[in-house]
Amino acid sequence: MSWYTNDKEVAHTRTYDNRTKASEEAHKAAAHGWRIDTEEPYTPPVEDRLLESGGGSFTALMGLHQPGEVTVTFVRTDEWLTAHG
Repeated sequence: MSWYTNDKEVAHTRTYDNRTKASEEAHKAAAHGWRIDTEEPYTPPVEDRLLESGGGSFTALMGLHQPGEVTVTFVRTDEWLTAHG
């Protein structure tokens, strides 16, 4: 079951690898009463952005951050909320 088919949720935030994937899922979610509330470039937590000294070299702990990642917050449409009171 996909998150957007859950009738108990009214808000959902998800991070995507790229805007194409976000757009594809937004279209699927729209058919279930969702709309995009906010869309932001992904910013990893502080601990993932720290640099760690390894002797004379540095290792970046960027973890999962990839160029083009985007965090999208979805909310229910007004129509959906009215219909599901």
